[in-house]
Amino acid sequence: MRVATRFRMPLAAAVGLLLLLGSLNAAAAELTFGVHPYLPAAELLARLTPLTDHLASKSGHRLTISIAPDYAEHIERTLAGRYDVAFLGPVSFVEVLERGGPDRTLARLEIRGSPTFHGIIFTRDDSPLTTLGQLAGQRMAFGDPHSTMSHLVPRHMLQQAGVPLERLGGHAFLRNHVNVVFGVLAGDFAAGAVKEDVFDEQRHRGLRVLARSPAISEHLFVARRGLDAAIVEDLRRAMLAVHTEPGGRELLNRFNRDLTALVPVTAADYDNLRRILHELPAEARP
Repeated sequence: MRVATRFRMPLAAAVGLLLLLGSLNAAAAELTFGVHPYLPAAELLARLTPLTDHLASKSGHRLTISIAPDYAEHIERTLAGRYDVAFLGPVSFVEVLERGGPDRTLARLEIRGSPTFHGIIFTRDDSPLTTLGQLAGQRMAFGDPHSTMSHLVPRHMLQQAGVPLERLGGHAFLRNHVNVVFGVLAGDFAAGAVKEDVFDEQRHRGLRVLARSPAISEHLFVARRGLDAAIVEDLRRAMLAVHTEPGGRELLNRFNRDLTALVPVTAADYDNLRRILHELPAEARP
C-alpha cells in the first residue's frame, strides 16, 4: 500500500518563493504616469516618452503617460490614486500633501546641477518698465492658477512689491508658460511670469527680466499610496541612476535641455514654499 505524505517546504524556502512571486508580480506591473499640462500635450509626449521608455526598461514596469487637461484635474487624479506615478510642480505637491495625498517621493529634477529653481517676471526688451512696482495699473499674464512659477510665487513677489492683484490694470490666465511668453510678445500684456528655463529658451525673441524669484525646490515625481513598495523602490532606483546610464544624459536633455540628473527629495524640501503660500490671500491659495 502506498501511503500519501504531506509535502513540507522549509520556512526559508517558502519565504523565498513568496518573495519571488511578489517580484514577478511587480515586474509585470503596468503603471499610469500622470503629467500636468505645463506645455502643449504633443510637446510633453515628445519630451517624456524617451525617458519613460528608459525607466520601464530599467525598472521592469511599463509606464503609460496620461496628461490632464489642466492643473486642477491633475491634482484631483493624483489625490484619487488614478496615477501610479505623478509628475508634480512644487505648489501642486504642497497642495496634495495638505489634502492628505501621496507623500512617497521618488526623485526631483536637478537643473544645471541644482535641485532648486526660480521663476521670472519678465517684459519685452522695448518696455519702459524696470521694477515690479511699476506694474501697478498694467496688465499681467499668468499661466495656470495652480502653477508655481507662472502664478503663485510671482503673485507673492508682486504682493511684496506693493502690487497685489487688485492694483494691476488686469490679468489673465493663459494655461501654460509658452502662451504667457507669446501673450507678452504680442503686446496684450505688459509683463508675464514663467519658469526660468522657459524664459531662457524664449528670451531671444526680445524679452527682459524684471525680477527673479527665491529658490524653490524643483518639480518632482511621487508614487501613489498603496503602490507596491518593491515597485516604488524599483522606480526610485531607476530614476536616480538615469544620469549614470549610457545615453542617460541625452534622455534627460530631451525632457529638459538643462536637466542634469534626477536626485533624492523629501517633503521637507518644500517648507519655504509652504510659507510663501500661507502669506498669499486665502482666495489665491490652491
